[in-house]
Amino acid sequence: MAARREFDWSMHYFRAVAIVAIVLMHYLSMYGHNAVVYGFFHSASIFFLFISGYLCQYVEGRHPSGVGEFYLKKLKNVICPFLVFSVLSGVVQHKAALDWAFVKAVLTGSLQWHLWYIPFVTGLFIVSPGLCRLNDRRLLAAFLLALTAFFVFPFRPVGFMLAWPDTLYLYSYFTVFYLSGFVYCRFRPRIDPALKAGVWWFAALAALVTALIACQALTGFKMATYDLLMGLQKFFLIAVLLVGVSRLKPHIWLLDRLAKYSFALYFMHFDVFEQFGPIRRVFLAAAPLPQWLADALVFLALSAVVLLAAMALKKLFGRFSRPLLGA
Repeated sequence: MAARREFDWSMHYFRAVAIVAIVLMHYLSMYGHNAVVYGFFHSASIFFLFISGYLCQYVEGRHPSGVGEFYLKKLKNVICPFLVFSVLSGVVQHKAALDWAFVKAVLTGSLQWHLWYIPFVTGLFIVSPGLCRLNDRRLLAAFLLALTAFFVFPFRPVGFMLAWPDTLYLYSYFTVFYLSGFVYCRFRPRIDPALKAGVWWFAALAALVTALIACQALTGFKMATYDLLMGLQKFFLIAVLLVGVSRLKPHIWLLDRLAKYSFALYFMHFDVFEQFGPIRRVFLAAAPLPQWLADALVFLALSAVVLLAAMALKKLFGRFSRPLLGA
C-alpha cells in the first residue's frame, strides 16, 4: 500500500496540467485547430484517468473507508455536479424537452462533447473499492490483463454508450490508464527512481510516437492504428510529466488553483467557450496579430474567466459548492 505522507503536491500539480490539456483540447477542437489536437491533445482524458486511479488508492491508503462511504463521496463530488451541469446545459443552452430522450442524453453524457467521461468513469468507480483491496500480485495481474486488452482492442469509440461492441472497446482502451494510477501509487517508491533515470528515454519515445502520428496524418502510412499510437504517446508523456511535476516547489498559486478547481473547470469551460465565440471572432478579425497568437490570448483570457467564475461560485455556494460545482 502507499506510504502515508504529507499533501501530495506533485500529483496535485499533475491534475492542474491535466485540466489545462483537456480544456485546451476542447478549445482547439471547437475552433478548427484539428491538426494540433490530433497530434498532441487527443484523448487527454487519459491524464485524468491516471490521476483518478492514483487518488483512489492513495486516499484509501491514508483514510480507509467502507464501500458505502466511497460511493457516497463519488455521488457528491462527481455525479451530482455532472447532473447539475448536464441538466442546465440541456435546458438553458439546447432548449431540450424534458422527455426520455433528454434523460438518456443526460445519463450518457451526450449533451456536450466532454460529458461522456463521467458516465464512463462511473463504471470504473463501481469496481474501485475492490481494486483498492487487491493484494499487490492480483493488482499487477489486473493491470497486465488491461494492458493486453489495450493492445488487442486498440480502438477508442467517441463518447459513452451502452452498445456492443463499443462499450467493450471503450473500457478495453481506457481501463489500463486507470489501473496504471493504482499501480503507480502502490509501487511509487520503486517506480519514481526508474522514471527519473529514464525520463529522457520516455521523452524520446513520446517524440517518436508523435512523429509517427504526424506521418499518418501526412502520408496515410499505417504502422498501427491512430488510437493505439495516441494511447502510447500518453503513457510516455505521463512518465515525463510525473518527473517534471515532482521538481516543482509547493504552493505555486496558479497550479494550486487550477488543480483545486479542476472539476469545476471541466464542467464549466465548454459553455463559456461557446458563449464567447462571437467575441473571439471579432477579436481575431481586429487584432493586428498572427492568428495563432491572437487565439492563444483568447484561450488564456477565457480560461481565466472560467477559473475566476469557479472561485466566485465556490465562495457564493459555500458548503454546497461541492455537489453543485465539483469544487
